[in-house]
Amino acid sequence: MRLKPKQDVLTDDPMSFFAVDSTTLYAVSIRPFIQGLPSMSKPWRQGPFRGRRLTAINVSPTLLFRLAYEVSPCRVQNQLPDSLRRYDDLSRVCFDLIVSPGQTPSQLLATMREELSRYSAVRASWVTVRQPVYVLRRRAGTPPLVASTKPPTSSSSGGEFMMQGSPLEPLRDYLENELGKPVMDETGLTGKYDVAFPVESENLKPSLTAALSQRGLELQEDTRDVQVLRLTAAPASAAARK
Repeated sequence: MRLKPKQDVLTDDPMSFFAVDSTTLYAVSIRPFIQGLPSMSKPWRQGPFRGRRLTAINVSPTLLFRLAYEVSPCRVQNQLPDSLRRYDDLSRVCFDLIVSPGQTPSQLLATMREELSRYSAVRASWVTVRQPVYVLRRRAGTPPLVASTKPPTSSSSGGEFMMQGSPLEPLRDYLENELGKPVMDETGLTGKYDVAFPVESENLKPSLTAALSQRGLELQEDTRDVQVLRLTAAPASAAARK
């Protein structure tokens, strides 16, 4: 058996392949797989493109649409053919988008969705599916979380979760991605809060259950109607016009 040699690109900055003038007002670039570069995505948070640029390198179509629609893997219904579903050099792509100054990150993603519908061989649509979920609730007889006035921020790593001055959405999203099942927030808590706890990755579910319980919260298994992103191949006639 002969193996294809791996050719690494010797550069400390993969973004050098997407160099543009700092005065660029709008640009979109879609390229095929670039041999030797890692798979990565970067929302630009500093410099002249802060909040108005997103770059993805060597990613699958599924991941590209997950970025555009801000959806977790468990809320994607993948009906793509093998040619678009597989994760290899032929299916991975690079995508770079810059929108005009003054645009918000949400407007950036809205434009990304428009550009993908125009140039991609994938189509995305929201559908409602009845499926098992976790429901995040307040534990009976426990006081509500104390409201926070801190500046909003959130972060997570393999060993901990932290948010401050934020609604519960970062926590809900974190739980969903860690547990691999949709999480529905039915706590009724609409304020901004501080929540932080360590996580035992080798004992994930019990450690999350204990951390939530200490904060007057719990997860219960149930069934709900869930909005999921359905991915299908574009009709052949539409793909041929791209």
